[in-house]
Amino acid sequence: MLDSEQIINIIPNIHLFEDDTTKSLSVYSKFFLKNKKTRDYSHSMTYFFQSSRNFWAYYLPPGKANLITITTKYPNGRPPFVIVYPMGKSTKILAQNCRNLALKLQKHSGEKVILKKIPIKFVNEFHSAGFTEYLDNDGWSVSYKYDDDDYPEFIINIERYLSGRNNISRIPVPYATKTSNLRGHARRFINWLDKEDCSININSYNPKKDYTDVKEMISTWAKFRKLRHREEEIGDLLDSHECFLPNVDNINSGRSYKFNYTTTKLSKSIVMRLARKGESKVIAFGFIDRISDTTAGIYSEIALHQRAESQHLTWDTIHQTGVPGCSEVLTLIMLEIAFKSGYLFANFGGSESRTLFMNRKYKFPDYEKNKMTHLVLYYPPPETL
Repeated sequence: MLDSEQIINIIPNIHLFEDDTTKSLSVYSKFFLKNKKTRDYSHSMTYFFQSSRNFWAYYLPPGKANLITITTKYPNGRPPFVIVYPMGKSTKILAQNCRNLALKLQKHSGEKVILKKIPIKFVNEFHSAGFTEYLDNDGWSVSYKYDDDDYPEFIINIERYLSGRNNISRIPVPYATKTSNLRGHARRFINWLDKEDCSININSYNPKKDYTDVKEMISTWAKFRKLRHREEEIGDLLDSHECFLPNVDNINSGRSYKFNYTTTKLSKSIVMRLARKGESKVIAFGFIDRISDTTAGIYSEIALHQRAESQHLTWDTIHQTGVPGCSEVLTLIMLEIAFKSGYLFANFGGSESRTLFMNRKYKFPDYEKNKMTHLVLYYPPPETL
């Protein structure tokens, strides 16, 4: 059986992203600039970098009116192949080009092809092209049938939650309507700083200075999360966020992983450190990127939030108990950065679980949904199984 890279080389008009990264970036940036008002979470280089970290190729059909990204579900380019958030003006033509590509990928891999991140409003066109829903016993994983699209993407109007804010200890404490939950968490964090005689430092991520500490913090966060969501794979939790760490300085400065990228007006990584008596501890890491002229995406939002069973939270127990309110404070800081950069909306992405979706509703009761889904081209077709 051919490996993924060999299969890609057989099919015309497919390019490995890393073969010519300057050209690849130019291709993607042209498609991003065609849609200046979308709010889709997938509409950014950061999303493609994160979702295609296992394997990254793209297909440009004749005429180059569509851009179809190809990755694999498993690490090291192991099929099944996954088509991620295909882009193009005519949905009918885009759907047919995805089908034609999927048939070729099937032929050489002998496996189904998954179509990921398709807006619900376009599903009928893809059904007409031959894609179907997952079978009853199939899905992205045992626990999450549609991965992070089990629950819709969560979009908020930033100004609605930041108007009337006061900056206290460098923290934007909101006083707008319906922000009492956020305000309460911010106050708890500030009170905890006072009690423990700590200060907070908020800086852009610097790999040379921060890499080890942030990686350790993400590992602790993943263990916290695993205790609450035992069905999740800790390896995937780590990989989906640690993939930024060696390269995020390049993204911030207008370049992305191994390549030049200069069309974005917002790429910002945030590290929150607590400081006391000459010591410091990382408690949060966040990453924001441009989706469109109107919308920013929150792509990493990792914080050592207070564990539910924790009661005695002190400087010495941070990595065992977490810190009250630090997750909400990280979010407020990222929203303020996006707002000052001229963005009207923030998209937090979809959710794998009802718990995460409801937690977002608790913090942001006024929100908009953007529903995405998965489709499949089975091999062999279901009627022959």
